[in-house]
Amino acid sequence: KTTLTYAGGFGNFGWRGEGAINSFILSQKWTDKLMSVHQFDVLNTSGTTVVAGGGNFATNGVAGDSTGLINYLFYEIDSKWKAGARQEWYKADGVSYNTFTYGVNYKPTANLTIRPEMRHLWSPGGQNVAGALPGITSTYGSSNVFGVDAIFKF
Repeated sequence: KTTLTYAGGFGNFGWRGEGAINSFILSQKWTDKLMSVHQFDVLNTSGTTVVAGGGNFATNGVAGDSTGLINYLFYEIDSKWKAGARQEWYKADGVSYNTFTYGVNYKPTANLTIRPEMRHLWSPGGQNVAGALPGITSTYGSSNVFGVDAIFKF
């Protein structure tokens, strides 16, 4: 019912530069339908950080160092529906970023999963960063995003 996993990687991270990441993942199956997952990440890269207005926010979206804690909670409603929530906290180059996401997974067939979600993003130290990150067009301190994706297995 309990699993602890370590994963790490190092080398060229593309636009982030050279570096390494370490991840620890703790999973717990509480009941047949309820599961939680907790993930702790530490990333260090040589990415160049551009600082805006004397603050610590990387306006080009590249943070050299970051630490993250991600918590998931899943509840299986039935064989086709699963509800989920995710809370994320990242600290990148001195600025904290938070998200809370909730949604459902709908699996109409064994090969297709459809995942609508609502995401709330906020960053107490990251105000006035409109347009700084891909897809963020308002102040990061108070963004809400609705999204849908699909996974097709073949």
